[in-house]
Amino acid sequence: MAKTSMMNLDNENLMCYCKFLKNLSNVIIIIVNLVPFNAQSGTVKIPSRKLGISNEQPFLAHDILSDGKYFWQRQSYPIQLNLNVVPARVFKLKKQLRREEDIDYFV
Repeated sequence: MAKTSMMNLDNENLMCYCKFLKNLSNVIIIIVNLVPFNAQSGTVKIPSRKLGISNEQPFLAHDILSDGKYFWQRQSYPIQLNLNVVPARVFKLKKQLRREEDIDYFV
């Protein structure tokens, strides 16, 4: 069964939540702009421990909407959403990066 949890942002005009399976095998992070006419930016704080990620563990964040791939290794990340360019972000996290081939840029 999937769980949903709100995440911390430093901008009240952005909303961020994550959805994950109980065993943490499938983690999705969704960030949306709540203001229809203005670009918004902020810093999202990843609840690493809750998502089964150690503070030193790198992970891949794949933006499903833009097909962008980001290699993250800390708990806070800047986000900018402009409704004319990028109205939302939907990240699928890949936590188990054991070898360089596990990173999607080799595909």
